[in-house]
Amino acid sequence: MSEARGFSLELGKRRINIQHRRYSGILIDVFYDYFLARNWQIYASVDLACFTQEVYASLLEPLDLMPIRVQKIVHRMIQDDWLGSYYYLSGVEATLHGIKARLSSRHGQYFLVDAFMAELEMNSEEIEADFHQFFPDLISKVKQ
Repeated sequence: MSEARGFSLELGKRRINIQHRRYSGILIDVFYDYFLARNWQIYASVDLACFTQEVYASLLEPLDLMPIRVQKIVHRMIQDDWLGSYYYLSGVEATLHGIKARLSSRHGQYFLVDAFMAELEMNSEEIEADFHQFFPDLISKVKQ
């Protein structure tokens, strides 16, 4: 979606070690979610906790219209505060473990959560700078 709107995640994806490039799009998406949560007050006028509660409430309104499988996911999302958990490295790590669990056994063995977390921690300043370059552009494109 981002590339179709005229901007790209390529800068951030290049920060990912070449050995892990296969997953660079997934990683940058998750890492940028972390930096968004950490810098929420710069980009939003409402507190992150208030925002996540509003999102969760909006998901509960049509819950009975959703398939049972999706209802269970929504309940887990709210119970574990998936959106708010991005504020913490432990939340990023939990997200990556969840992604690994959903990958097939053939691909999951190469989804190295510990190595990805080490990459985030080692390149945190650069990836955060990339995020701050990317996100305002995203906001302006969405407003068009």
